[in-house]
Amino acid sequence: MKELIWNCYENLINIIQAFILTDFMIRIYKVKYWKEKPIITKIIGTILYAVMLVLSNSIIGFEGIGVIVFVLLQWLWAAVMLEGKWYAMLPVVMLEELVIIFVSTGVILTICLLTGIDGATLALAICPERFLGLILTQVLLAVCLKTLANVIKEKWNPLNRSEGKIFALVFMISLLAFFCITQTVVSQKMEGINKIRLLCACGSLIVLNVICFRMLNNLAKKRKIETENLLLKEQAAYQKKYAKVVKQQYDEMKQMRHDMKQHYSVLENLLTQEKYSLMEEYLLKFIESIDKRENLIYINNEYINAILNRKISYAREQNIDVSLTSVQEFSGVDEMELCNLLGNLMDNAVEACERVEGRRAIELSMSQDNEKIYVEIKNTIEESILKKNKELKTSKGDKGRHGYGMKTIREIVKKYEGHVDVWEELGKFCVSFVLYLDK
Repeated sequence: MKELIWNCYENLINIIQAFILTDFMIRIYKVKYWKEKPIITKIIGTILYAVMLVLSNSIIGFEGIGVIVFVLLQWLWAAVMLEGKWYAMLPVVMLEELVIIFVSTGVILTICLLTGIDGATLALAICPERFLGLILTQVLLAVCLKTLANVIKEKWNPLNRSEGKIFALVFMISLLAFFCITQTVVSQKMEGINKIRLLCACGSLIVLNVICFRMLNNLAKKRKIETENLLLKEQAAYQKKYAKVVKQQYDEMKQMRHDMKQHYSVLENLLTQEKYSLMEEYLLKFIESIDKRENLIYINNEYINAILNRKISYAREQNIDVSLTSVQEFSGVDEMELCNLLGNLMDNAVEACERVEGRRAIELSMSQDNEKIYVEIKNTIEESILKKNKELKTSKGDKGRHGYGMKTIREIVKKYEGHVDVWEELGKFCVSFVLYLDK
């Protein structure tokens, strides 16, 4: 009966710990499904984590290989159930696991040091010290993970591949060290001084991991700042280009008004002289010239009008069919950033079409509702781009000055908490993005 009650107590502890771990991940990442009822995702995560804890403890042992399996299963659950990049989630799950190991090992060593009980008794026997240790571990774990979640949300910068490899290596070394310490505590009876030494060793590992985390986070932050500076320079260049295009169109309108006076004068003379056939011929040429200079898009924003009309005009000069569907007004986002997005998309589409033999086409659609702006562009391609260039790196020779088009798009979209989708269908390369409006 006593063992049955104790088993129930341990299972309850596993459920509590599973809830704490699930809550930690949901504090950092938004749920992917049942967004209106996130408690469903939390319940599913708690059940899965609890099952994983029980299996790790009862089948393969939580130390050693059990920890690695547990981390991988946690990572898989987060990648499936939560929003975010799967490769960015792995360091977070590793951090979470390190906190679990730090807290549990620290509690074990502290209780052993204060009570004089040996590690084997504390780990296996049914005793008040173990009862207290399990409760204390969950309390400290909840506090530490809540604090860590707040720090990550405010200061965490996603690591790139090389930084992630370094973090994974430090994690594996720390895991091995903690495994050795845990086995030593459990398997041997030690005097007080040896327990203090092991406790200091655990503390040193904690400090080492904190230093490593801060260094990698600072490197990621520096890399992010450098990327943002490059994007800002490119955006400033685009803004100068937009201003130049607007001025050019304004000058063209002034010239057109001047030319209109001359045309009317010619038509008046032909009408006075009753030269109707010449008048008809002149009118047809006049209408044709107007069609060539006519604006192709009308939106209540001079910058967007200017950049899109110029891009579309250039595309049609290159024998590229352009179709456009758009609302008349956009609001809620910075107009320069929206121009930057549209300009980059059109540049990429036109460059891709210029390499196509045969029919060339670009389809651009833009829409807005109360919550978001949605833009989609499709252009013809001769062969798949994503098969050879999944990361969409520039194919131009000067990679130091080129290749920031998609980076610019992704950074601006990220600012508005939106997302970019890239795919191919029916011989077309497709890009879409969503910008969520400022409230």
